[in-house]
Amino acid sequence: MSEVIPTPYDIVPIPHIAWEPSATVYAWVALSFVLALVVLFIASRIARGRSRISALRPLLQELSKLSSPESTQACERFTRLARRILSFLVGMDLSGFSADELRGLAAATADSREAEALGLIAQLEDLTYAPVGAQQGSSLAAASRDVLRSIEEYVRSMKDA
Repeated sequence: MSEVIPTPYDIVPIPHIAWEPSATVYAWVALSFVLALVVLFIASRIARGRSRISALRPLLQELSKLSSPESTQACERFTRLARRILSFLVGMDLSGFSADELRGLAAATADSREAEALGLIAQLEDLTYAPVGAQQGSSLAAASRDVLRSIEEYVRSMKDA
């Protein structure tokens, strides 16, 4: 058997052809990057909104347990908890606001559910600190149930948004 001896013309180096991307390739890469950033931003906003609502569940359960206060001390505890929940939702510490300041804040806000909750808390505090003859246990309980309903609707509206 005879073996073929290679000649210099049989072994040829492979030419190196450099690939240079065109402007359309750069445009597609940039568009893909921007689209990925938008998707990540939207996903983080959705996740943050859901985590805020889920963080409120224990507070809302405690608020519903306290929704029928019979004494002024129980009503004070109810309004402090309602203020804490609204502070978390609004992003502003409402613990030091007076009832009149809450009404002013309710008038200044654009969200009707938030304004309703703030107004009802102010109304409940007026009942709580009213003279002993003017307040009744049933009116305190009814006002606190209105506050609870208003806060739950506000939270539900945030879930839907």
